[in-house]
Amino acid sequence: MDNYIDIISLQRYNENMSDQDFLEVKNSRQNLPNKNIIGIVVLVIFLIAGGFFVYKTQTRKQKQEQENVILKNVVTPEITKILPDKLQKETPLGFPKDILLNGKIKIIESYNASYAQNPNIKQATISFESLKSIQENYDFYSGWAKDNKWEIQTSYEQGNLMSLYAQKNQMTFNVAIIPKTSGNTKSEVNISYAEF
Repeated sequence: MDNYIDIISLQRYNENMSDQDFLEVKNSRQNLPNKNIIGIVVLVIFLIAGGFFVYKTQTRKQKQEQENVILKNVVTPEITKILPDKLQKETPLGFPKDILLNGKIKIIESYNASYAQNPNIKQATISFESLKSIQENYDFYSGWAKDNKWEIQTSYEQGNLMSLYAQKNQMTFNVAIIPKTSGNTKSEVNISYAEF
């Protein structure tokens, strides 16, 4: 830096500068490195802010695209409920006749679901009150599944809930049993059957 000032000193004498002019030139040239550093810092801050903005915009776009893909893959069934006046007389369309309603007192709910995207998929569900206990119903449906060559995939027992899920070829069978005590009723059974 001293060499730099000496060169300026020589120029001042050569140009016949006043002392005031010389000091102004000297000070302005000494502050140049500081101004350059400030400029670089400001530029770096703008680049970081710009990069962050681009990153956030890109992340938002990717998240939106993922949500759109997920929504496109969601299949909504068309559900047809059996009306209350017909509940006790018929089972849902596609519900197998060989699945007995063990100890049935009355049907609570019954419906089937179809899928416009794939008309080969059929689902039928029925819920009913039963004279049989949770354990009696579980044993009955577990035995029925084995006797009819269904493969039990999972069985579940937690507190007062028992369930099993079985599969055979392109069909599934799911039974959930909960307690329900009123009058002669000892349990409520929900059976879902589906073909794929």
